[in-house]
Amino acid sequence: MGDSRLRGNDKGGGNDSWGVDLSMSTSQRSASSAILLIGQFDKPIIQSQAYNPPSMELERKVTIPDPTETEVGDWLFFTAFHATRMEIIFNALGIGTRDPQRPHDIVGEGNKFEWEVIQGFSTENRPGINHNQHVAFSLAWHQRQNHHLNGALDDEVMVKAADAVCSRLEDRPYQGGAHTFDQIKVIIETKNPPHLRPSLTEASNQIQKIPLPDMNQFSLLNGFPNFGLPRETHEVIRERVHETIAMLERDHGYKNIRLPR
Repeated sequence: MGDSRLRGNDKGGGNDSWGVDLSMSTSQRSASSAILLIGQFDKPIIQSQAYNPPSMELERKVTIPDPTETEVGDWLFFTAFHATRMEIIFNALGIGTRDPQRPHDIVGEGNKFEWEVIQGFSTENRPGINHNQHVAFSLAWHQRQNHHLNGALDDEVMVKAADAVCSRLEDRPYQGGAHTFDQIKVIIETKNPPHLRPSLTEASNQIQKIPLPDMNQFSLLNGFPNFGLPRETHEVIRERVHETIAMLERDHGYKNIRLPR
């Protein structure tokens, strides 16, 4: 049946029934670096530059179901889609230029093509999944990425704000589906502390001006069209998908990973 996200688009209609903010803030974190996507959880996962994810041995106390070939294929597709859109945004806004972990989300320690992230996240839309048990480790592992750490990037506020806004535009069931910019504006104004609203509003306003491909235009199988990315970035995204499929087949026994398109 595949991932329900693959039938969505950016026209929105999503709700905010989960009550999940676009950001999180704690007394331990400065106002300038507090913008983080919470995602699957209704309370923050707190981290800093000294953050150490739990060990795999500890997490294995909770059985993590291996994803199916279809779930893995959907995850690779959706991650490449998000990476493509974020790279378009970064280039248009001139942000994230000093982050060596680009293309977004798929390069460097904690990237979304590592097994530790794939194993949990690709099952997140499976009926009956317990996010706090099965996805927590993958989220913690991914938050090793520079754009989730505090002080790792000189323009981290706008990078995190852009990532948060872009995620709301995408059809992510745990966030209530795809949102329109009007819906995102309401979330910014009602579910974020006042000191974060200017950056989130600025990111939303700027992204609204950028032509972004929707999911129905995106394909990894039909030539992987380039939507205005630098050629090198486009090629790296393509190569990372193929490298990840090879890794999953070699190291984890997958035989027939199915990309949706």
